[in-house]
Amino acid sequence: MDVSEALRRRRSVRAFLPEAPPAALVQALLEQAGQAASGGNLQPWRVLALAGEPLRELLTAVAAAAPEHNPGHSHYPPNLWEPYRTRRFANGEDLYRSLGLSREDKAGRMQQFARNGQFFGAPVGVMVCIDERMGAAQWIDLGIYL
Repeated sequence: MDVSEALRRRRSVRAFLPEAPPAALVQALLEQAGQAASGGNLQPWRVLALAGEPLRELLTAVAAAAPEHNPGHSHYPPNLWEPYRTRRFANGEDLYRSLGLSREDKAGRMQQFARNGQFFGAPVGVMVCIDERMGAAQWIDLGIYL
């Protein structure tokens, strides 16, 4: 498979089998990603991959934590403009419809949204951390790594 085909086949997965892949495979994939271009070879991120009991402990702590809204880290810019506002709305409607959640089912939608913080049941959770003081070029490098 070449890069173009991999991009065409990309999809968002929100349901996983319970079996974790071998740790050596996860490590190899992360090491391969580390070969991506990085300006000045800074690679100013840290990668954490958790499975088993450490992952369960993290997810328990996340579920118990009080949700905190930080406007400095919003998912979307304020007053999202067209065509992005309509695209975001349509994508959300399609997602919730595919899950059998009506627009009026706010509790069901919030429960589904909360599954983000549970890695949608994935047996391995990968988190990437970067110092927010890094510049745009380092954030671009992180995107390339990902």
